[in-house]
Amino acid sequence: MELFSIEDIENMKEEEAVKIADDKKVVKGFNIYFVNLYGRFGYSYLVFKNSHQIKFANDYELHHGYIVRMEGLNGLKKYYLEQIERKLFTDEEILQPLKSYDEYSRKLTFLRDYYALQEDRVSEFRIYRTAEEKRAFEEEIKDLAYNPAGFCYMDKSKELFIKHHVELLNVLRSQKEDVANNYEYQKSAFLYEMYNHEYAYNWQADWDVLSVFGKITYQRNNERLDKYFDELRFTKTQRKAYMDARSEYFSKLEVA
Repeated sequence: MELFSIEDIENMKEEEAVKIADDKKVVKGFNIYFVNLYGRFGYSYLVFKNSHQIKFANDYELHHGYIVRMEGLNGLKKYYLEQIERKLFTDEEILQPLKSYDEYSRKLTFLRDYYALQEDRVSEFRIYRTAEEKRAFEEEIKDLAYNPAGFCYMDKSKELFIKHHVELLNVLRSQKEDVANNYEYQKSAFLYEMYNHEYAYNWQADWDVLSVFGKITYQRNNERLDKYFDELRFTKTQRKAYMDARSEYFSKLEVA
């Protein structure tokens, strides 16, 4: 029985995944391999497209032990399939109007974190321990094209891919602007982030939540909420949605 490290897993080629998989599904053009990695990673799935591993879209039993305890491996696989459908998108789905803030968040993660991994890439994020390492990186990317949507550099032969990637991200941004005056969408967005930032227990709750929606200057006096709204150029609809979301958040907290 081979035990895998996270480096082993994320460097795995598709041919290797095929050999150890006990099942394969094709979802929205992505190849999904269900594999038993044993050890702490356990029953997991690995995602590939264009013979490239989409490593940030993988998931591992390590994170879902409670599902296995309650429903067994069949329950875990059912959960995986549901999550795969939610985290991966076709181009056509990206182009559809937004239905909710949750959908926007999932589409943004897909475009920012997953999409570029289907091609060879060099991440722009690099820690330099020495000047020589920095020069080596600059040499590595000097003849590559920058992909601002994926925070990476790619071969210049992929300029059409980069252009399309950027276009998809711009469409998503435009869709977000289109719902600026959609009360239900805005309220759901604020509630989502209030729960995400444990609003009731966070001493800088408004700053943390509203920072998700744009750059704002920290205000020590939380009563100056309008200052944040002004900086974010919130519409009347957005301001009302935020205040109503806050009221709903606390009312549900009291019931619980």
